[in-house]
Amino acid sequence: RSEMADPRASLQAHRRARAGAENADKAVMGRRWVDADVRPAGAKQQHRHRPLRVVTWNVQAERTRDSSGKGFSAVNARKAIARVLEMQPHLVFLQEVQLRAKGGEPAASDVRGDHSRLFAEALRAAGFAVYLPEQTVESRSDGRDRRPAAMSVLTAWAKSRLRLAEGEGALRAVEMGGFSHKSAAVVALVELRSNLRINTANVHLSVPLGKGGMQDDRQQLRELEAAITCLRATALATHSVDKKPTTSNAGPGAALSSRLAEAAGAVTLLAGDLNALPASAAYRQLCAQGMTSAYAAALRAEPEYTTINEAFGFVGTVDYIFASPGMRVKRVLGLRSPRPQALPSAACPSDHEPLAADFELWCTRAESANAGDRTPVSERRPAAAEGGAGMDKMGSGGSWAAAQSQAASATARRTPRRDDFDLSADLNGP
Repeated sequence: RSEMADPRASLQAHRRARAGAENADKAVMGRRWVDADVRPAGAKQQHRHRPLRVVTWNVQAERTRDSSGKGFSAVNARKAIARVLEMQPHLVFLQEVQLRAKGGEPAASDVRGDHSRLFAEALRAAGFAVYLPEQTVESRSDGRDRRPAAMSVLTAWAKSRLRLAEGEGALRAVEMGGFSHKSAAVVALVELRSNLRINTANVHLSVPLGKGGMQDDRQQLRELEAAITCLRATALATHSVDKKPTTSNAGPGAALSSRLAEAAGAVTLLAGDLNALPASAAYRQLCAQGMTSAYAAALRAEPEYTTINEAFGFVGTVDYIFASPGMRVKRVLGLRSPRPQALPSAACPSDHEPLAADFELWCTRAESANAGDRTPVSERRPAAAEGGAGMDKMGSGGSWAAAQSQAASATARRTPRRDDFDLSADLNGP
């Protein structure tokens, strides 16, 4: 009513929205956005609003680079927080978020040792919900003695765009096994405008080295399999509980099999520091699960580097954003060329570069026709956001392949009716 009474208010709101979209396209840390020109055959864009922006970054815990080995300083952590918010993401995956300095207690009163609070408080103040699992690692070979981990992964989602899926299995910490100091977490989310479920995994895997510095990726592959198993369990648990409908099914070219490609009405994102090169077994395993690297899809090849570690003389690509077929990458934040001589640098406060990708949600023409009597997504209001937190044990739920096949058969047997779509949830938002 106020906008109708004063047209200037409407014009100002339009200018603010336009300025926000333009700011989202600005260069970040001296890096520019690169458009992808790949469009799935026979696909139609599901909605016209701003694409979903996903960011992953190993922010390098201070304890791993402090010459004293303590890692109390939070200067780089504060810089990393500013860089993350500068990218204006909707979904954030952070690795090596420091929980305590060496010799310190978990969640110490000295904030310089526990950087997780800095990240969590800044993200919550910016409108994000945060999940930071408190994980433990084995300190004895018999597995009886466990101690709190020194670092963890942090997953955050913008409450204006995403909500936590319903069900107890929506938040899970992945049990990595062995003496691994790495961590992973699975979070099931729902995109508010489309009600599309997005099952996510934030992963930090071990370096594939064994005794004597010899190549050995067995522990790394065990950790990856644990994350994939947890993703499957989460997809089954949230699919059976969260009854809100979706506007997309498998998407163009998706295969219904035991792979992670597409649960019925859901897509999958797995991102993080895999410590694995593009030619590694871990990379091939994810491709075999029906996943595609966003950077490889947009650039037709993985970037030259994502990390520069001077201590080990290593330069290579080990960070990725993998997505299932229902999410189409629109653009990615390109890496600097020529690459910097060293990291961290004045622009990048970590030995890893952050990766960012914009995704659009797609559906087939048939699905779009069946949904033709529904209120246009661009005209609907988002549902109220949730930011609940918690952690439960990893569950089981039968055969992943059987569940997907059963859901696909049920979808194919009938044409959707208007009653299938609960629009009331979209009218309760802000």
